Amino acid sequence: MASSIALLNLCNTFDSIYGSSAGSIIGAYMISRQMCVDVYSSILVGNRLFLQKPDLIKFAARASVNSKSKDNYEATGMNISYVLKDVMSAQGLRPFDFDAFIANVEGQPLYVLSSGENFTQGIFGAEDFFDTYSEEQGVKYATRSKEDDPRGLDSGFFSCLASSMVVPGAGGKPISLSKNGEEPKMYCDAFVYEAVPIRAPVYHSNATHVMILRTRPSAAPLKTVPGFYETKIGKYYFDQWGMEDVAEWYAAGGQQFRYLEEVACTSEGLLGSEVKIPPMDVVYARPNLTWEEVRSITDTTKWRSAYVLPLMVDQDIAEMSPLEQKEKVVVQGIRDGFVAGYEAMKDAAGATLPDGMTSSDLADLLFPFREDYDPRYDVKKPIKPEELQTVYVKGKKISEITKKNSILFKKTRKRGRIKSVISKLYRKMSRLLRRRESRETVDEKWEKIKLALPAVEDFPHLARQIKARLEQEERDLKIIKAL
Repeated sequence: MASSIALLNLCNTFDSIYGSSAGSIIGAYMISRQMCVDVYSSILVGNRLFLQKPDLIKFAARASVNSKSKDNYEATGMNISYVLKDVMSAQGLRPFDFDAFIANVEGQPLYVLSSGENFTQGIFGAEDFFDTYSEEQGVKYATRSKEDDPRGLDSGFFSCLASSMVVPGAGGKPISLSKNGEEPKMYCDAFVYEAVPIRAPVYHSNATHVMILRTRPSAAPLKTVPGFYETKIGKYYFDQWGMEDVAEWYAAGGQQFRYLEEVACTSEGLLGSEVKIPPMDVVYARPNLTWEEVRSITDTTKWRSAYVLPLMVDQDIAEMSPLEQKEKVVVQGIRDGFVAGYEAMKDAAGATLPDGMTSSDLADLLFPFREDYDPRYDVKKPIKPEELQTVYVKGKKISEITKKNSILFKKTRKRGRIKSVISKLYRKMSRLLRRRESRETVDEKWEKIKLALPAVEDFPHLARQIKARLEQEERDLKIIKAL
């Protein structure tokens, strides 16, 4: 969805951006005006450096049989540091453009949400991202952990992002952060208190109009009864880190209730009228609240209102698991999100689709499956700093190196290649036969695609990718006609 906003040249229409969980990284790349969608579609997919399901199972097992233990067992089934240090850092696979971010964040603030102890919510902005402890060095891009910090504190931009993504029971221990020189507090994934960032924009920035990028399909079922994750894994996680009140609230379904509130608000926004937004204060199932406090928080006459526009994928699309690692499923999810955003905003952006082309066809061009990539390119090789917006660089495919060391692959390599070739030919022919009557040249098609994606030339790697695929289709079409 964020890619449709960028390619329709609508990034500058937002006063500020709020990010919850993985949305904080997407928001950061939007501020820096980088299109790094392959971080999710290729780099993290099937990557054991990022996701290790056995560790998730181990933590679940400990939670089910040893729920009262406080041995501070750290589950790192989801390695958040890999995303920050090996992907976004200056030496990473997709270096984050700090210079562009600093230039843009002053006029378009990014706020990273996270969930803190004692039911306090972290809202981290530019004043928390950059470290000014040393007058000699000036502003630093703070990527340090407390072991590297002279003050012994986690601080800075990457630490704020990490605090928003530490999934309870999967992402390791909470991040301890100090905000504005205050006593450090522990923070974990934003979804605990605000999975859908709708409260913070209204009560923190006084927003009157809020656009929500909802990755969950509109018809996806919602849980209303605490399950194993809430009563065992989540409770065990918060208990072992000394957050007993949050553990009790989580096990009672408090997080589920807040999420239902947020979904209800976004759905009500489709009616076109102002929506009453519940406050940021945690109330349902929260222990030790007085009746006066409950009555004050739930008094709807004190609630603020805002116009809410949710972008959601079609109700007929199946929900994707948060732990999904199949590349085709993830890429298709990105395509579906692009289509949802594009269809909702194309008229406002003045974009026009070429005759015979749908928004789904555009998504196919923008987000190809990995097996459709040119074999000369490898999406898991680092990008040079001077090519921050270039997704593809030359290099040998890592997947081929892995496969050659596999005895099983050696036995089935030929069969697998045949199936892959047949599959690719079938997809190409199906797409080409739909367009076989077209007499337009590649340049003519490209000019029409620029009308459909007004900002596509601002992202050179996508422009090159689309042109290359159009040229390949033209060559394939000539072969088919010759046959």
